[in-house]
Amino acid sequence: MKLLFIYIFLFSSSVLWAQEEERRFSLYFENDKAEITQGHITILDSIKKLDNKNKLDVHIKGYTNTVGEEDYNLELSQQRATNVTNKLREF
Repeated sequence: MKLLFIYIFLFSSSVLWAQEEERRFSLYFENDKAEITQGHITILDSIKKLDNKNKLDVHIKGYTNTVGEEDYNLELSQQRATNVTNKLREF
């Protein structure tokens, strides 16, 4: 079984020191699934605990493997990214 994942990139820059820090988080999905699991929530919760005094730029990218039709995989990757985005907004 190939693991499927979503990358979440967080960029935080401090105005005072003009530093930029990049943090990456990966969420792995079961084959042919887009549901957020308890394991995903644990990772997303760690994002919530970051120091949010500075602006965060969040980049969410959804991926699938190459099994199946291209249109289906595109829809699945978009659904995964949407589910992660919606869960982050709940925090």
